[in-house]
Amino acid sequence: MTIHVDDKALSPQPKKDQTLGQVIETVGKGLSRSGRIIVEVRRGEESLTGKGLETQMSAPTGDEDIHLVSAPRDELISQTLDMVRSRLTDANNLQADAARLLQQDQLQQAMQAISSVLEAWTQVQQAVLQSVHLASLPLEHIEADGEKLEELANALIDQLKQVRDLLKAGDTVALADALQYEWPTMTQRWDRMIGAIITTVQKSQA
Repeated sequence: MTIHVDDKALSPQPKKDQTLGQVIETVGKGLSRSGRIIVEVRRGEESLTGKGLETQMSAPTGDEDIHLVSAPRDELISQTLDMVRSRLTDANNLQADAARLLQQDQLQQAMQAISSVLEAWTQVQQAVLQSVHLASLPLEHIEADGEKLEELANALIDQLKQVRDLLKAGDTVALADALQYEWPTMTQRWDRMIGAIITTVQKSQA
């Protein structure tokens, strides 16, 4: 068994009784000093992702070669946040569709659109907060146009709760109004915040 990092054999090699999780943690700490993170884990010919990786973390490294692939941390964060901005555009379009469908009393289609809206916003918030954590940026210091990221995250939670409350109450008129008039502003606030985070990350690269 040999541990490879970016196609180079790790030196010194870890002890065989170490778990995959311990190896990843040790290698990750070393890579972080050079601004890189592990983005892919392969055991033999198998690429480990999601639950497959999670279940293997506590297992011994075994006899198969393990390949760890890294990438520049800040570049990866910037690319991820660019994709999140695209997801924001999707959310904005879905909100408009849902509002229109509610106004036309097409409730089944509207509920499907709203479900997609909630999913998109959950993904946006998680990706932004994970990117900030990965970049080791102090959450309380990140702001755009005088609004802190913590405040914006809480505002999003409040609006998501409002949507769920209106759904529960069956108030489709108020829900359509919120989606049409309030949510576009939320989309704009998050887009500005993501832009501010990207700028901060890029400055750290200089």
